[in-house]
Amino acid sequence: MSEVIEAQDGEAPALAPQPPPPTASKRVTELDGLRGIAILLVLLKHGTLNATELTKGAHRGLSFPMHALRWLFDCGWVGVDVFFVLSGYLITGILIDTSGNRHYYRNFIVRRALRILPLYYLFLLVCFIAARDVPHLGLIWFAAYVGNVRVFLENAWPPLAVLGPLWSLQVEEQFYLTFPWVVKKTSRRALQRILIASVAAALLFRIALQVAKPDNAFGTYVLMPARMDSLALGGLIAIAVRESHPILQSRAIAWIAAVCGIGFFALWKLPATFLQQTIGF
Repeated sequence: MSEVIEAQDGEAPALAPQPPPPTASKRVTELDGLRGIAILLVLLKHGTLNATELTKGAHRGLSFPMHALRWLFDCGWVGVDVFFVLSGYLITGILIDTSGNRHYYRNFIVRRALRILPLYYLFLLVCFIAARDVPHLGLIWFAAYVGNVRVFLENAWPPLAVLGPLWSLQVEEQFYLTFPWVVKKTSRRALQRILIASVAAALLFRIALQVAKPDNAFGTYVLMPARMDSLALGGLIAIAVRESHPILQSRAIAWIAAVCGIGFFALWKLPATFLQQTIGF
């Protein structure tokens, strides 16, 4: 709340200057650190032997610290979810802050394309040259940014393992295909309601997929409608920051984080069951 500066020499009181609201150009160093932690989690998940892959005999041969580390590394998949929340927070903030600018759509699309597409298609070209004899490679799906849909339809990761991680990029780009238009055409209050509805819709979509295709766990993991809740939650945080929402200064945040943390550790080691594939994400 603005403070009133005492009037001096009969002058009218003036409002104390307030710090500027967050803008798209402001870099948050702490988020860079969080991004680094997320990268490390994913690398540990895929670069080490996971606890679930160890035999019972191997488990017995591990010391307690190594045993704990193996189980910790196995939860590294959550790093992808951290990226989704960060992306939702940063991109929504950029869109809100620039929605009144000239060439709003063009600037967003061009900047996003220049940041991602050159390296992405160079990577696909290298894959095509190095693995052109691999049957059913399906690079056309990835070139069209729908490789995650192919993973779901095939109920399997791509035959070329290095293509697997691209699903997360495809989820983001599919979400952001129409999101700039939504931000531009709706009020901030309406945008909040849309994002809250997206969180609920993602959970309902995962439940529907598990009921309809219980033997296909890929849909709930790689399809955009099933993962948009993380992106939407990041967007809600971006709105709350710009409105200086009281909950951000409340102790309730700590309690919410604690409950979510307990819930995560209660669910993350479950096998690919209905509970993990729905609420667990």
